[in-house]
Amino acid sequence: MLTILPWVLLFLALSFGFWLRNRYELELAAHDRARATLANTELTLRRMRQSIESTADAIGIGDMEGNSLYHNRAHLEMFGYTTEQLNAVPGEGVLFA
Repeated sequence: MLTILPWVLLFLALSFGFWLRNRYELELAAHDRARATLANTELTLRRMRQSIESTADAIGIGDMEGNSLYHNRAHLEMFGYTTEQLNAVPGEGVLFA
């Protein structure tokens, strides 16, 4: 019985090592997929920002509480108000009043 114990321990150690390596490789693969998804999302956002900034149409983005979050260059040229100026005035619909 004592001669089998070292072989059993060796088998358990090797099994645990293979399990750890497999888990590490799976985590690396998941990390690589997340990094690729993030890079793709950043590229999409850069393209969207460039298209929003280069359009001649005025584009304004706000939240549900009536706060201005973003306005493109055409919006500023058309109405003359920055995001900070619009948020400083109390009330909703300041731009269109």
